[in-house]
Amino acid sequence: MATISFLGPYLLDMKSLIGPQCLPTGGAKTITVGPFEPFDGTVTATAHPGTEAPEGYGHNRTAVWAQETYLQKIPHVQGDLIFFEYVLWVTLTNVGEPTVRYVTLWVSLVKV
Repeated sequence: MATISFLGPYLLDMKSLIGPQCLPTGGAKTITVGPFEPFDGTVTATAHPGTEAPEGYGHNRTAVWAQETYLQKIPHVQGDLIFFEYVLWVTLTNVGEPTVRYVTLWVSLVKV
């Protein structure tokens, strides 16, 4: 039977990650989340833009995709021992009209 774990929310300020331009329309930023304990399963990330849109823009015009999500398995060696941790890489892309400053990221892990 599968077990689903939800991690987050991870609150991201694009101004501190990218600079004063935040995440402009068509802009993308790759971030890392973790480390996670080793597991056998799948991972999904969803991104939700902040509701702070410029005047004249409805929230329905704001959209951020979490794409190119993958886990990196990182080995750590201490003497004769080897252990692994996982780091999630996610590319956030602004596909809406206004510039996005805040993004909320949720991660789900499905373990088999």
